[in-house]
Amino acid sequence: AASDVYKRQVVANPREEKTKDHFPGIHRFLQFEPEGLDLDLDEQTAVVLMTHSFVKDLGYLLALREKKCAYLGLLGPARRREKLFDEILERHPEISEEFLEGVHGPAGIDIGAETPQEIAISILSEILTVVNHKEPQLLKEKMGTIHS
Repeated sequence: AASDVYKRQVVANPREEKTKDHFPGIHRFLQFEPEGLDLDLDEQTAVVLMTHSFVKDLGYLLALREKKCAYLGLLGPARRREKLFDEILERHPEISEEFLEGVHGPAGIDIGAETPQEIAISILSEILTVVNHKEPQLLKEKMGTIHS
Protein backbone atom coordinates (compact mmCIF):
# COMPACT_ATOMS: atom_id res chain seq x y z
CA ALA A 1 0.00 0.00 0.00
CA ALA A 2 1.16 3.53 -0.68
CA SER A 3 0.86 4.50 2.98
CA ASP A 4 3.18 1.59 3.81
CA VAL A 5 5.92 3.07 1.61
CA TYR A 6 6.09 6.25 3.62
CA LYS A 7 6.61 4.29 6.83
CA ARG A 8 9.98 3.02 5.63
CA GLN A 9 11.95 6.23 5.63
CA VAL A 10 15.58 5.43 6.37
CA VAL A 11 18.35 7.96 6.87
CA ALA A 12 21.95 6.81 6.46
CA ASN A 13 24.26 9.49 7.79
CA PRO A 14 27.97 8.98 8.44
CA ARG A 15 28.34 12.15 10.52
CA GLU A 16 28.75 11.22 14.18
CA GLU A 17 27.28 14.48 15.44
CA LYS A 18 23.91 13.61 13.86
CA THR A 19 21.41 11.33 15.60
CA LYS A 20 17.96 9.98 14.85
CA ASP A 21 16.55 13.01 16.70
CA HIS A 22 17.81 15.26 13.87
CA PHE A 23 15.43 13.50 11.43
CA PRO A 24 11.88 13.46 12.88
CA GLY A 25 9.51 10.89 11.39
CA ILE A 26 12.10 8.45 10.06
CA HIS A 27 11.79 4.71 10.50
CA ARG A 28 15.49 3.84 10.84
CA PHE A 29 18.73 5.73 11.30
CA LEU A 30 21.96 4.15 10.05
CA GLN A 31 25.56 5.30 10.34
CA PHE A 32 28.21 3.73 8.12
CA GLU A 33 30.99 4.64 5.76
CA PRO A 34 30.81 3.97 1.99
CA GLU A 35 32.74 0.70 2.26
CA GLY A 36 30.17 -0.51 4.81
CA LEU A 37 27.19 0.10 2.51
CA ASP A 38 25.07 -3.01 2.80
CA LEU A 39 21.54 -1.82 2.17
CA ASP A 40 18.79 -3.93 0.67
CA LEU A 41 17.63 -1.63 -2.13
CA ASP A 42 14.85 -2.40 -4.60
CA GLU A 43 12.59 -0.84 -7.24
CA GLN A 44 10.69 1.02 -4.51
CA THR A 45 13.79 2.60 -2.99
CA ALA A 46 14.78 6.21 -3.59
CA VAL A 47 18.29 7.28 -2.60
CA VAL A 48 19.31 10.94 -2.26
CA LEU A 49 23.03 11.42 -1.70
CA MET A 50 25.04 14.28 -0.24
CA THR A 51 27.52 14.08 2.61
CA HIS A 52 29.34 17.41 2.10
CA SER A 53 32.46 15.32 1.45
CA PHE A 54 33.51 14.81 -2.16
CA VAL A 55 35.51 11.69 -1.23
CA LYS A 56 32.59 10.13 0.68
CA ASP A 57 30.09 10.94 -2.04
CA LEU A 58 32.44 9.32 -4.54
CA GLY A 59 32.66 6.24 -2.29
CA TYR A 60 28.90 6.01 -1.88
CA LEU A 61 28.31 6.38 -5.62
CA LEU A 62 30.81 3.60 -6.29
CA ALA A 63 29.15 1.41 -3.65
CA LEU A 64 25.73 2.06 -5.22
CA ARG A 65 26.80 1.26 -8.79
CA GLU A 66 25.78 -2.40 -8.52
CA LYS A 67 22.59 -1.71 -6.57
CA LYS A 68 19.16 -1.43 -8.13
CA CYS A 69 16.87 1.31 -6.92
CA ALA A 70 13.99 3.32 -8.34
CA TYR A 71 15.80 6.64 -8.02
CA LEU A 72 19.32 7.82 -7.25
CA GLY A 73 19.61 11.56 -6.72
CA LEU A 74 22.67 13.64 -6.06
CA LEU A 75 22.41 16.95 -4.25
CA GLY A 76 24.62 19.84 -5.21
CA PRO A 77 25.46 21.71 -8.40
CA ALA A 78 25.94 20.14 -11.83
CA ARG A 79 29.68 20.94 -11.81
CA ARG A 80 30.09 18.83 -8.65
CA ARG A 81 28.27 15.93 -10.34
CA GLU A 82 30.56 16.24 -13.34
CA LYS A 83 33.65 16.19 -11.10
CA LEU A 84 32.32 13.06 -9.38
CA PHE A 85 31.61 11.39 -12.73
CA ASP A 86 35.05 12.33 -14.07
CA GLU A 87 36.69 10.78 -11.00
CA ILE A 88 34.55 7.64 -11.26
CA LEU A 89 35.38 7.21 -14.95
CA GLU A 90 39.07 7.73 -14.26
CA ARG A 91 39.11 5.08 -11.52
CA HIS A 92 36.57 2.72 -13.09
CA PRO A 93 36.42 3.20 -16.88
CA GLU A 94 34.32 0.04 -17.11
CA ILE A 95 31.44 1.58 -15.15
CA SER A 96 28.07 1.27 -16.79
CA GLU A 97 26.92 4.26 -18.81
CA GLU A 98 23.40 3.25 -17.78
CA PHE A 99 24.34 3.80 -14.13
CA LEU A 100 25.74 7.29 -14.72
CA GLU A 101 22.76 8.29 -16.88
CA GLY A 102 20.45 7.07 -14.11
CA VAL A 103 21.91 9.44 -11.52
CA HIS A 104 19.63 12.45 -11.12
CA GLY A 105 21.89 15.31 -10.29
CA PRO A 106 21.27 17.94 -9.34
CA ALA A 107 18.28 16.22 -7.75
CA GLY A 108 14.89 17.85 -8.06
CA ILE A 109 12.60 19.65 -10.46
CA ASP A 110 12.97 23.38 -11.11
CA ILE A 111 10.04 24.84 -9.20
CA GLY A 112 11.94 27.89 -7.97
CA ALA A 113 12.77 26.20 -4.65
CA GLU A 114 14.92 28.17 -2.21
CA THR A 115 14.20 26.95 1.32
CA PRO A 116 15.11 23.45 2.57
CA GLN A 117 11.40 22.58 2.65
CA GLU A 118 10.88 23.75 -0.94
CA ILE A 119 13.97 21.86 -2.08
CA ALA A 120 12.62 18.71 -0.41
CA ILE A 121 9.33 19.11 -2.30
CA SER A 122 11.29 19.59 -5.52
CA ILE A 123 13.23 16.37 -4.93
CA LEU A 124 10.16 14.38 -3.89
CA SER A 125 8.39 15.64 -7.01
CA GLU A 126 11.23 14.37 -9.19
CA ILE A 127 11.24 11.02 -7.39
CA LEU A 128 7.51 10.64 -8.09
CA THR A 129 7.90 11.57 -11.76
CA VAL A 130 10.70 9.01 -12.17
CA VAL A 131 8.90 6.23 -10.27
CA ASN A 132 5.65 6.90 -12.12
CA HIS A 133 7.39 7.30 -15.52
CA LYS A 134 5.92 10.78 -16.06
CA GLU A 135 7.21 14.10 -17.34
CA PRO A 136 6.50 17.12 -15.15
CA GLN A 137 3.54 19.06 -16.52
CA LEU A 138 1.22 21.77 -15.29
CA LEU A 139 -2.19 20.23 -14.69
CA LYS A 140 -3.89 23.20 -16.36
CA GLU A 141 -2.13 22.14 -19.58
CA LYS A 142 -3.08 18.46 -19.31
CA MET A 143 -5.84 17.22 -21.59
CA GLY A 144 -8.33 14.74 -20.16
CA THR A 145 -8.43 13.53 -16.58
CA ILE A 146 -5.81 14.76 -14.15
CA HIS A 147 -5.40 11.39 -12.40
CA SER A 148 -4.41 8.48 -14.59
